[in-house]
Amino acid sequence: MEEELRYYYGFDKYETLIEKLKKYNELKYDGCFYELTTQYDHPCIEDSFYNKKIDGRFRVRCSKNIKTKQSKSKISWKKRTNNTSNGLVNKEEEVEVNFQFEEFDKLVFLLENVIKMKNIESYERYRNVFHNEDIEIVVDKYPFGIALEIENKSKLKTAEETVLFWVKRLGLKQEDAFRLSWDDKYNESVGKNQGINDYEKNGIKSTIREEVEKFYNGKATLLNKEEYSPKTKYLISPASLCIGKRKATDKDSSGKIECSQRLDGQYVGLLPAYYYMSASVDENCDTITSRSCGNDNYLSSFNDYWWLLTANQEASNEAYQVFKTYARSELCIAKTNVKPTVLLGNRVLWESGDGSSNNPYTIKFYADESLN
Repeated sequence: MEEELRYYYGFDKYETLIEKLKKYNELKYDGCFYELTTQYDHPCIEDSFYNKKIDGRFRVRCSKNIKTKQSKSKISWKKRTNNTSNGLVNKEEEVEVNFQFEEFDKLVFLLENVIKMKNIESYERYRNVFHNEDIEIVVDKYPFGIALEIENKSKLKTAEETVLFWVKRLGLKQEDAFRLSWDDKYNESVGKNQGINDYEKNGIKSTIREEVEKFYNGKATLLNKEEYSPKTKYLISPASLCIGKRKATDKDSSGKIECSQRLDGQYVGLLPAYYYMSASVDENCDTITSRSCGNDNYLSSFNDYWWLLTANQEASNEAYQVFKTYARSELCIAKTNVKPTVLLGNRVLWESGDGSSNNPYTIKFYADESLN
């Protein structure tokens, strides 16, 4: 089990952090290492390691000491797990196997050509390692910035005793820790892998906003339905979309979380998470992923799954979707339906219908200029 806290900095802090750690006599400096990491995924998409049910990472890494030129390699498997101790440290299941550097190319050949694992991405970093019997502290230089990791290595002391001790000693704040993995940060910075859950920027490989706008602009590729006609567009007014991100554990359905960030002037959008929660009359629907939210909820009457507008604050590559009778966090690249929403203008009046499939709403356009 890996137990650590992570901190993220700009490039200007690289030398400063290294020199600061060198001043602690109880820490041994192992030197600077160049590391190349390649991430692999399962050959079958339904068993993808990035699937929320698995939520793991399979890596092959080679490392070389810059000064001594000694090299080593390892395979690692990491699986995210629930944090304990109120989230004081990040905890992940971890399995590592070391192998000879000379065998690296042979291993890669077996993974890619025999087992047919998918090469997802590769990235480089420079790692500076400090340690003693209780702790390992590393300063990493990535393409996206500088990372500081403080990891518990003690077999007798808890992570709270070791990690938090050094957090305080280094003058850091626990609440400033970076809660995502560096894979997430790399993903966010270079736009590879599993998509970015940023609706405003039309997240890379997460083109929900683009697809919704195609539907409005007459170039629909989703749903296989007719796009909005020019006459229909005339009835639609621009809206301010609530695009704030929320945690799966957030207990608020008022819209305060989602509407903390807005995207104005949008003619088409999606329902935010709090709409789905508010549509349920079950008082136990207190978080977006609660199964109770599907009870007595008219939005759960669709026998399919579809995206909500709201992204997961705790994972840079996930957003929330309604899966038939409940909502869950899912990878942004997942092929999921969308249900576009619009704001009708103040000249649009209800004419008849109750909104059911047998008696849908009908509307009419009122042309009185006094309604402006």
